[in-house]
Amino acid sequence: MTSDELPLEIQLKGKQIYDCISEISKQSPEIHNMLWKDGHVNPQILMFHNNTLIRESDFNNSVRTGDVLDIIPAIEGG
Repeated sequence: MTSDELPLEIQLKGKQIYDCISEISKQSPEIHNMLWKDGHVNPQILMFHNNTLIRESDFNNSVRTGDVLDIIPAIEGG
C-alpha cells in the first residue's frame, strides 16, 4: 500500500488519544511506520484532536464519540 492508497478516514474506539493512535498503528503498518520514529511520534507528523494541535504529552487526554483526530504530514519549505 502506498501513501496515495492510505485511507482518508478511519473510525476507531478508545478512551484516550493514545488508545486511538495504538489502534491505527495495529490496523495499518504503513501508518505506524509514518507515525513513529525512534519510539516517539515522528517530528514530521502533526496531530490534531478536534482542531487542537496535540503532542505526545496530550496522549492521555480523553476522547468521546464524534471526536476527530487528524494526522497530517508536516510540510517543509525553503
